[in-house]
Amino acid sequence: MDVLHGKWWGEAIRRGYRYCGTKKIEQGKAREHYDEFRRYIDFASGKKRTLRGAVTFTIRTVQFFAIGLVKKDA
Repeated sequence: MDVLHGKWWGEAIRRGYRYCGTKKIEQGKAREHYDEFRRYIDFASGKKRTLRGAVTFTIRTVQFFAIGLVKKDA
């Protein structure tokens, strides 16, 4: 968290993550995506580094970053 928070690129990832998470919760699909979000967090925090986690982390980080740059209010 110390690496991301307070930096422009980290805040963009955080905004994208929050936007996507909130959107799935509002759609009622959070349960379907929980395992993927958990894999993302586990890989990012170093708790569980697997190939599948690395792929999920890479794809979602790019997605969250791009969305976070566009969605300034998330």
